[in-house]
Amino acid sequence: MPSNAGSGGAERTPRWVTTLRAAIKQEHGFGWGIRDKGGKVQLTHRFEDGTRSSITLDCSWNPEATSEVLGLLPEIRSRMESQRLGLAEAYALLRGPNRSKADRLDWKLMVSRFQKHKVRDTCAVKS
Repeated sequence: MPSNAGSGGAERTPRWVTTLRAAIKQEHGFGWGIRDKGGKVQLTHRFEDGTRSSITLDCSWNPEATSEVLGLLPEIRSRMESQRLGLAEAYALLRGPNRSKADRLDWKLMVSRFQKHKVRDTCAVKS
């Protein structure tokens, strides 16, 4: 039986969390971290001067969050660096006004509509 000595009886960190944290560190280096905050993913960036900034992402704290976090973080970081934005501002740009998970693009539907447009509406492509 694994020992929880020194952890105050806390449960072991789930494997998906350990894997995600390792991927974040490998891809983005020191200063980026995640944790559970009320069933959502909290993303924290620690700056070189020791200050930190955190946001709660619009994704649940579960294994399905892995790909979403790994997709969001480079976008957030890129905006922070290129536009000199804070963490919250960079994430807000990605989300847009009042944009929730349900509002994100349905790519299958978009492709279907585009195909319909090209084939039926414009006759640019023959079916």
